[in-house]
Amino acid sequence: METSTLRSLLTLQMTPNLGAVTLKNLIAYCGSPEAVVQEKPDHLRRIPGIGEKTAEGMGAVSQAQVDQEMAFIQEAGIEPLYFLEKGYPERLKDLNDAPVLLFYKGQPALNR
Repeated sequence: METSTLRSLLTLQMTPNLGAVTLKNLIAYCGSPEAVVQEKPDHLRRIPGIGEKTAEGMGAVSQAQVDQEMAFIQEAGIEPLYFLEKGYPERLKDLNDAPVLLFYKGQPALNR
């Protein structure tokens, strides 16, 4: 996964009032996690299911918080897995509220 995608996903994961269902909806409308992070609150409000509170909360996560999380992931040898990537567990793909981002260490056996 590209660093910019991971940074955007971490930003979105840490955003208040933003769950998996809403986040998947935002990614579908905007095209990518990076596009969601860059989108203006006025445009986000126009997306079905996105309320005022969610749109305004989009800027609540600081880059320092994301940097800290990125450093932890790297230092701990943790691998992220985005729900649109190959290897994401098949059993979770059809669940509407499945996590957008999973984390693992070692060799996962997620599709057994």
